[in-house]
Amino acid sequence: MKIMTIHKFLFLAFLLPLAIVRADTFDWTYTGSTNSGSGTLVTDSNSVGGGGYQVLSIAGTFNSLNITSLASTNDFENNDNLVYPGNVHLLDLSGLAFITEDSSTWNLFYNAGTYQSAKDGDVEAGDLGVFTLSLVPEPSSYVLFGIGALVTGVLYRRRSRQRSQNEAKSLVRFDP
Repeated sequence: MKIMTIHKFLFLAFLLPLAIVRADTFDWTYTGSTNSGSGTLVTDSNSVGGGGYQVLSIAGTFNSLNITSLASTNDFENNDNLVYPGNVHLLDLSGLAFITEDSSTWNLFYNAGTYQSAKDGDVEAGDLGVFTLSLVPEPSSYVLFGIGALVTGVLYRRRSRQRSQNEAKSLVRFDP
């Protein structure tokens, strides 16, 4: 019984950090009728309220052009560069703005029930599309999971070995 208690404790001790660790790197995609792009963005790990996280950097391509940098906050129609992972709407009306290699400033935002993209401050010429955001697990998450699995395997093997030895001892005993 003692081994089972230790087994449960160690199993939970290694799985609990996996639930607590929040990756701050995301893969993103935008697919619209005329514009499209994808890449990776990095957020601050502290929420700014309402489930929003400040984007610190962005990389990838948009309309086959490399994204060179994140636009400063308020550079494009009051963009706030916030994402809302886990919420129904991943972006807000202010949006996420970035600059491509042709020096164009783009903004991805959520308005009137759909995601939109707009170029160089022209919100009226926006393109309707779909925006996705998915967590990229940190390497430490994989390490913690691996350690947990290894410890669980070792404890299981030890327990099986002890059970086999106990059964063998009970078979060897005989009373004359």
